Amino acid sequence: MRIFRRSLVDRENSNSLINKVRAKRMIYLKALIESIADPKERRIKILDVGGEPIFWKNSSLDFSRYDITLMNLKQGEPVSENMECIIGDARDLSRFEDMSFDLVVSNSVIEHVGTFQDQTEMANHIRRVGKRIFLQTPNYWFPVETHFVTPFFQYLPIWMRTWMVCNFNLGNYKKTKDWELAKSHVTQIELLSKRQCKLLFPDSTIENEWLFGMVNGFIITQGWPTELIGYRRH
Repeated sequence: MRIFRRSLVDRENSNSLINKVRAKRMIYLKALIESIADPKERRIKILDVGGEPIFWKNSSLDFSRYDITLMNLKQGEPVSENMECIIGDARDLSRFEDMSFDLVVSNSVIEHVGTFQDQTEMANHIRRVGKRIFLQTPNYWFPVETHFVTPFFQYLPIWMRTWMVCNFNLGNYKKTKDWELAKSHVTQIELLSKRQCKLLFPDSTIENEWLFGMVNGFIITQGWPTELIGYRRH
């Protein structure tokens, strides 16, 4: 299981499959971001909901052209003078005015915010504050649950998933004898299907991310010209 985890989802392993998928996703996102760079040198305003500075540090973007706000539950450390890190909840972006960002980015976050109602609140806020959207989330129907790195884990009853976390090291989670802690690990992840993504973002384009010839996740884009959209071309 440890070898399987390292080859599949270990973020510290640059050769892991998940990092290769992330790298391809970043190429796509970077191409979209650079397409809206203002020739008059007005810096593009980007909000990353639930993001981390390391994601942008590894992007090779020219930070002088962008103002990036990162909002997370924990305080981050900016990697550029044009980056601001703030504490906040993805379900409540009321501090920001309508259409106040040129782009809102969110990478593998919406599945962590709670129930489908919580996810709806996050989606509504993102659509309100962003002129454009780039959001990624794993696919509920991909057979290996990528957080716990266990086949068909997400389809099991909550009590069985909790028992497994209490007795085994699973993916990013070490086993614990604390039942309530294990249950909180299990219930704080609600994966989405493509149908649910369409309900949350009805005016968006939803593209497939592929792994092992199967759809392992979705990329949701909104506000971009049609000719720019096409994940598999990048």
